Amino acid sequence: MKKFYILALMTAFLALPAHSMEQADDAVEDEMQSVSIVVKEGSVKVNNAMGQKLEVFNLAGVRITSLPLENDEVSFKLNLSRGCYILKVGKTVRKVNMK
Repeated sequence: MKKFYILALMTAFLALPAHSMEQADDAVEDEMQSVSIVVKEGSVKVNNAMGQKLEVFNLAGVRITSLPLENDEVSFKLNLSRGCYILKVGKTVRKVNMK
């Protein structure tokens, strides 16, 4: 009887659709790939993040600033001192070095 339950459980587990989990992972990857953060000469350019926020953190995890992104393509001139910072838009995170 035990063997029957184990066999039934294994069959049910193997019958579950694996593609549903893959689709969820693909959706997260698509979202992460669609948002781009580019830093050049103290300016930050964010693409495909309308309605989200750009958050800037120092390496200690303290939020320095939070800026709303009202268009698909937004550029900001950040007046940050030299050093490393973490930029976050939604689930997209970048570590940048401000020179």
